[in-house]
Parts: sequence; structure tokens; C-alpha cells
Amino acid sequence: MTTKIYEYTNTTPTEAYITTFKPTLIRDHNGRGCWELEVEIPEELNPYETATGEICIEPEKGWKYSLLETLKTQKGKPVITWDSKTGEKKIKILKVKSRTEKSTAIYI
Repeated sequence: MTTKIYEYTNTTPTEAYITTFKPTLIRDHNGRGCWELEVEIPEELNPYETATGEICIEPEKGWKYSLLETLKTQKGKPVITWDSKTGEKKIKILKVKSRTEKSTAIYI
């Protein structure tokens, strides 16, 4: 399944950069901007879209997770992480198909 996610870069109080990925575009008043990434969620994770438009995965029968709770950053790359039935931590790196600059400005 192909879907869009958003890459945000924030600075910490020590002025270090932190990259995070979110499944939705977050608008703000300063209009810093972000990157819109088109990514491929592997079919083996059984991705699907809910009636409200949320992207979810079912990596194992009966174990469902939303992209909001599983989308993480690993070495600056978007990954999906989840715990298996046995408690083992699983990670899948997402293939990025495109990356486009996006404004986060709120228009009044």
C-alpha cells in the first residue's frame, strides 16, 4: 500500500535536530514547513484504511495497530515498529518513493 507521511525537523534546547514522522500534516502558526513523503507499506503487514481514513496494519492475525502508534524514526529514516505476539520487537523500514516540500502554515 502506498500512503503519505510527513517528516518534521525540530530543534532541542541544545539546538540539536530531531526528525520525527507523522501520518498527518500538522498545521502551525509559524509555517516552518515539512516534507511530504510517499512511502510503501509492505503488503506482508496487511495495511488497510479505516472508515475515518486512518492507515492501520495487521502484522499478525488479530494484532492491529494504527500508523500513528507504530510510525517511528530510526537513523533518520521512517520505520514501522510493533511488538509480536511473543513480545519480540519488530521493525520494517519504509521505502520512500518521493519527497516533496510542504507548507504547514495556517491561513486565516
